[in-house]
Formats: sequence, C-alpha cells, structure tokens
Amino acid sequence: MKPTATHTQKAQNVRRSLDHHTPATTVQRSLEQVLRSTGQPLPSDLRADMETRLGHNFSQVRVHADGPAADSARIVNALAYTVGDHIVFGQSGFSPLRPRDRHLLGHELAHVVQQRSHVGAEGQVILLDADPTGPLEQEANHAAAAAIGWKNPVGF
Repeated sequence: MKPTATHTQKAQNVRRSLDHHTPATTVQRSLEQVLRSTGQPLPSDLRADMETRLGHNFSQVRVHADGPAADSARIVNALAYTVGDHIVFGQSGFSPLRPRDRHLLGHELAHVVQQRSHVGAEGQVILLDADPTGPLEQEANHAAAAAIGWKNPVGF
C-alpha cells in the first residue's frame, strides 16, 4: 500500500516526540511502515471492558505490537504512542493480562479519543500539545487509572 498524504501528515505530527538526533525521514519511514500494516483489533472482551470503563467506542482501534512497531516506538523514544486509531507499542509488546499494559493501553486510548476530536478536514490528526504535565496528559493518566479499575474516568 502506498503511503497517503494522511500518513505523511501523521508522521510529521509524531516528530515532536523525537530525541533531536533522529532524522525526520527515519521517523517518517518507520511510522508509515507501521501505519501500512493492519495491526490487530483489541480483543473483544478487553475492548468491551475498556469501552465500559472509558465510555467510548474503540471498535476501530488497531494495536501494533510487532518488531516494526517496537522499532518505531524506540525511534520516538516512547513505551507506546498513538496516531489516530492506531496504538503502537514498544519493545515490551502488549499483553492484556499484564496490569502495566492495561494501564498503558488506557492511557493510549485516551489519546485516541483526544485525537478523534482534533482531526482536520482531510483526515489528518492535528498536532496536540505533548506537555507531560499538561491537561491532555493528565486526562490520559486519569483514563489509565480507570482502565485498571483505580477510579472512574469522570470528565473524560
């Protein structure tokens, strides 16, 4: 599949997460490779649980947890990252049975919801503030806690 303009825009949006030593073309190629792959849907029982806990539909979410996904997450220096409905997991992969992975999944699903509300006219995700202390990250951390049953995602 040929990369689309949307994939290119999404690759540009992820660049801000880079350590500034990685060439942007490396990031773009890695991201496009991951986004071209089909990924996997969330397991149905996990999806139903997360939809109940977080109050959103995640039927379109695709999880990428293979070698290219891990390489891509490493390039952007992340345990996981989200582009649209795609959640990319890093080196440790993803297992819904591990509490830390459910926590991380909840965090990334919050970013799915945030990005859905920030989509441009041509379908590209609008760059969101990635301040680790900012309101978007606080909201994602709140959703992560809800994902493992610590609290309800009030206001999410």
